[in-house]
Amino acid sequence: MGEKKFKIQHWHIVAVMLMVYDTIVVNFAYAVALWLRFDCRFSAIDIKYLEAWIAYIPVRTVITLTVFWLTSMYKRIWRFLGIRELLPMTNATLIAGLINLCGITIFLQRMPISYYILGFVLEYVCEIGLRYSYRIFVTERNRAHGKQVDNVMVIGAGAAGQTLMREIQRSSKLNNMLVKCFIDDNKNKNGRFIEGVPVAGTRDDIFAA
Repeated sequence: MGEKKFKIQHWHIVAVMLMVYDTIVVNFAYAVALWLRFDCRFSAIDIKYLEAWIAYIPVRTVITLTVFWLTSMYKRIWRFLGIRELLPMTNATLIAGLINLCGITIFLQRMPISYYILGFVLEYVCEIGLRYSYRIFVTERNRAHGKQVDNVMVIGAGAAGQTLMREIQRSSKLNNMLVKCFIDDNKNKNGRFIEGVPVAGTRDDIFAA
């Protein structure tokens, strides 16, 4: 029986690109953290800290990419990214950050406290920000490609209504639809917003209009 040939899928290419991006980000973030710690002057950085940062680059890279791969950070479908994916991605970034914190401190050099904090914050913002930015880009692109935009009112400002709105935003086949408002008989929701879309009133308000 012949062996199955490995076929490169589109997501494999995306995963490799993300790995390259994460490699740059995770190391650049901690370089910027050092730069900020020493008043934005590389010449002021203590040489022992700079040498530790450089020496730890290969280890930091391998640990980060390994943790991200094991936690499926490179296997997610980014255009369907939602709030539920935020927690596991945050956990993955936190785990990698803690391992790297211990690694550089134990085996190389104890770094300034601000180095750990600023480095993690910058890394987190860049890594999570890119992934959510992609989702927003795809949503706006799908919407822009629609020749005529049909405004949509969703009945029900609950979980089902939110799911329906997200499906409309994500679908390339519904890119001519734009959710403008929600309607819900629960008056406590009136005047409030779901992902930036207002709850305009109750079903009675439809007929009144």
